[in-house]
Amino acid sequence: MDRRHPLWDLTLVRGLKRNRSAIILRLHHCLADGIAGVGIVNVLLDANPQAPPLPRRTLKLRVPPPRDPLTSLTTGLVDSYSDLVKRILSAMTDLLSMAERVGANVGTTVLASGTSNGGSKDADQFATLFPEITALTERLRFNVLYRGPQKFACTEISLNDVKTIRQECGTSVNDVILTIVTATIRRYCELHGDSVKGKLLRMMVPVNLRDGTSTSELGNRISLVPVTVPLDIRQPRKLLAAVHTRTEFLKRVHAAELVSLAGGLIGMFPTSVQGLAGPMASQLPITPFNLVCTNVPGPQFPLYLLGHKMLDWYPYVPVGGEMAVNCAVFSYNGKVFFGFSGDVHAAPDLKRLEELAKTSFVELREAVGITPPREKKLQRKRPRRKEQVVPATVRPAKAMTVPLADAPRLPPESKRVAGPVPALKQEHAMAELVVA
Repeated sequence: MDRRHPLWDLTLVRGLKRNRSAIILRLHHCLADGIAGVGIVNVLLDANPQAPPLPRRTLKLRVPPPRDPLTSLTTGLVDSYSDLVKRILSAMTDLLSMAERVGANVGTTVLASGTSNGGSKDADQFATLFPEITALTERLRFNVLYRGPQKFACTEISLNDVKTIRQECGTSVNDVILTIVTATIRRYCELHGDSVKGKLLRMMVPVNLRDGTSTSELGNRISLVPVTVPLDIRQPRKLLAAVHTRTEFLKRVHAAELVSLAGGLIGMFPTSVQGLAGPMASQLPITPFNLVCTNVPGPQFPLYLLGHKMLDWYPYVPVGGEMAVNCAVFSYNGKVFFGFSGDVHAAPDLKRLEELAKTSFVELREAVGITPPREKKLQRKRPRRKEQVVPATVRPAKAMTVPLADAPRLPPESKRVAGPVPALKQEHAMAELVVA
């Protein structure tokens, strides 16, 4: 983005199919994370379908004059010192908070181990999962140095079905999303002939650190959690259980707090040093993660822009370094939207991820035993027939069976006109035959 202008822009796209329009909102991550971005969109759009009245006169904004160099230098030094003090205090607060939580968990574990084998279970789980977290990230086919340009692919699924899966399996919505993404990446690798046996998928999952009272706070109030899942688990319910076990383990060891503390310590370095180290680190041939998978909850009611209802909301997360394919997930008005961004050289067939994500979702839904409402309705309306099905190429045309309710009514034999059956009625009869 152009550093000479504010690090955000809005692009209006008109002339789409079915008389629709779109808005592309770009916002730099230094200004807002996903949660803050949702708050900004909630300000720009309305929950009321009625368009607000336009102002009678154009508002004139006063542009402040540029400050003199001495004032700018003094203000910059004061702001930098104040920011450094805030970062140190924030790091100390995070350290004390993490120590308090760890102490509370240790007390709970000791109490559990005194009454049952809870302590031994935690130790066994730690011995099993800790090597996965500390192991080096295995490169997948799209973990190559980003060259650009980018492609974008998107799809959506039902949020109600995701919540039903969560309730049936006793997991979280985020666990279901991570399971779908893992199965999608496994299918994508196998589609290109890559073996996934014994391989791990490490996803960078952002975690919101805000409390319930600061949802509109701008800036970045997130931490990162490394979720490592085996790629060779093919049974959907077993894969969901594996994801849930690992996310719960990361919560117990306070992985998000540890990453936040490390980020606070790095933030103590001068801004100029961070500005130089950031671009250099992004170009190093190091793959700490295979991809980013961010899941942001959005409003579950329709929003309107000047009376026009927003139908879809597709999220985007940038790619860079050796993470040349990333995934952003966003829920809005009963749907879960997936946005896949990728480098054209690393993933030239990025659009395949759309169908693979839907296939993985349907597979998980069927494994849990969930039938969509539309399919249930069709099953209730579809009559049961016991007639023998004969291939259409073998059955003679005069033996075609048409249900009485839908059969064409022919006139009496004395008034019939010689000739073939009209084409429309032939197609109708053939359609009934295929359904039978």
